[in-house]
Amino acid sequence: MIKLIFIFLININLSEKEAIKMALSNPLIKAKIEEIKSSDYDKRKVFSSFFPQISSSFSYSYSTFVDKIVQPVLVGIDPITFQPIFKEVEIEFGRPERRILNVSLDLVLFSGFQRIYLLKMMSALKSSKIKEKELKEKELEILISTLYTQGLFLKRAIEKQREIINILSEHIEVAKKRYESGFALELDVLSSEVEKKRYESQLADFESFYIRIISSIKTLCNIKEEEEVILSDTLEVDTLIEEEEFKRIDVEVMKENLRMLKENKKSAYSEFFPKVFGGIDYIYSRPYGIFRDEWGDYFQYFIGVSFDIFDFGRRWNEVKKRESEVKNAEYILMFMEKKAREDLRASLEEFKSSLKSFKLAEKTLELARKSLLISREQYEKGFISNRDFLDVLRKALEAEILYLSSISKLKEAKLKYKASLYGVSMNF
Repeated sequence: MIKLIFIFLININLSEKEAIKMALSNPLIKAKIEEIKSSDYDKRKVFSSFFPQISSSFSYSYSTFVDKIVQPVLVGIDPITFQPIFKEVEIEFGRPERRILNVSLDLVLFSGFQRIYLLKMMSALKSSKIKEKELKEKELEILISTLYTQGLFLKRAIEKQREIINILSEHIEVAKKRYESGFALELDVLSSEVEKKRYESQLADFESFYIRIISSIKTLCNIKEEEEVILSDTLEVDTLIEEEEFKRIDVEVMKENLRMLKENKKSAYSEFFPKVFGGIDYIYSRPYGIFRDEWGDYFQYFIGVSFDIFDFGRRWNEVKKRESEVKNAEYILMFMEKKAREDLRASLEEFKSSLKSFKLAEKTLELARKSLLISREQYEKGFISNRDFLDVLRKALEAEILYLSSISKLKEAKLKYKASLYGVSMNF
């Protein structure tokens, strides 16, 4: 029995812009959106504490013991002495069964401004989460661009490697003919074949790296495994840096965190103020009161004040702790702002250095291509040895890879500059 398995591969021509757009619907971004929603619900929860809270309860109880009191009851008048006649009667003090429906309305009238500070904290937290989402989007954008650039470099490197292998295959055929004609040694043919195997091994490494890069792009862009991605852009030289606004999102996130800590410190001071609260209870119960075995309702009103007089320094230590957290955040923010300027300067210098390397690689490639063309003709005419030709071929391949690498590094240097503008970490 023969089983035929058909595998259908869907080819996707993917540009860098399309890849970035697809990556922005990544689950990591969706997770950040949920964090924003969560912080917004926290803010609403604090805001709701400014309004009355209504609650209700119903209870049923039965007691096997009911206290009794002895009550003298007038039963008559002595006809002789005209004195009242009393009889002691046991009366139940309460009822064994109780049913109570309670509806309460509670309101905190004053809490030492604590709720106001908490509301400001939640606003800062939400702003921080929004900026974290923006930072994550920039991180994915730069990561995709970096991977895409590396993918284009490997794609072109694979093509160049194959071109060199084809040239070497043609050279081996020429070497064999020269050997058969007695103009070359067998060693020339063997050494050329060994060199070809070495290039094929390098080609396999490039292809393996390329597969990993494509796999990473597919993961970040939510592309299915069975779909085949084809990078549609070309590796182009980009020697210009566009002027953009210096907007360190990581610093802005830290500023929002610092604002949150400051409000948190203020809320610690509110513990030194009294708390004022009040409420209304509506009670519908049976028995009504103590002795009336019937349903009845009534209201209870209350207002209260609570104040912690002495707590062995607990509140003061909490204030000092939160002050320390604020100072810690201020020092970190100071360092981040200084490092942001240094990162920008360093990334700009790295771009200039990469630009110089590219120009040198461009000149080197031009000379290497000319040398390869001349050496092929000279070897066929017997003017140079096989070793000389292989040496020129090796240098030509190195020049091709170096040139492609310089373009890739130039693009990556530009991406690093962009990362330093927005505060994106390149430690992917």
